Amino acid sequence: MSQPRWTTFYFDTNLTHGYVRSERDWRGVVDCHELGGGKGDTGAALRECMCIKPPDKLEEDEEMNFGSRAEHTSKPTLGEWADKHGMVLEVPSTRNRLDPEIEFAVRKVLTEIEYAEGQKGAKPMTFEAKVALGAQVLGASRLIDEHVRLQLELDHEQRRWR
Repeated sequence: MSQPRWTTFYFDTNLTHGYVRSERDWRGVVDCHELGGGKGDTGAALRECMCIKPPDKLEEDEEMNFGSRAEHTSKPTLGEWADKHGMVLEVPSTRNRLDPEIEFAVRKVLTEIEYAEGQKGAKPMTFEAKVALGAQVLGASRLIDEHVRLQLELDHEQRRWR
């Protein structure tokens, strides 16, 4: 089975900015916007973001730049452009992927991670350190549930977008 086609683009909003090089990067963007307070179908709303320059005005080595800033006023929208390039931008909502018990455990672990990283002189934690702290927070005798581990991975990935 072949991998879906992907074309790199730049994405720039108040919550996220950076190159989106894969579907996984796009999932991180959508999830970050949902965690940041997005309402409804965040992925569909982000597909409506416009670009700075239309494709025919780009320099040879310049990627498309989509977003919600004042300078993003040109067509096509991200969704139109992605469809033309055969890219699938539909991402299931984070809100529909977690049950309340798992979400509570994830929030508890993320709170502890933010506290640890917020200490004076603290460096950003590695993913492995976050998982270890998660195991400590949830109880020494309890291994981190796979869902919590996946959510920690998602959060770790999203932080590079902030």
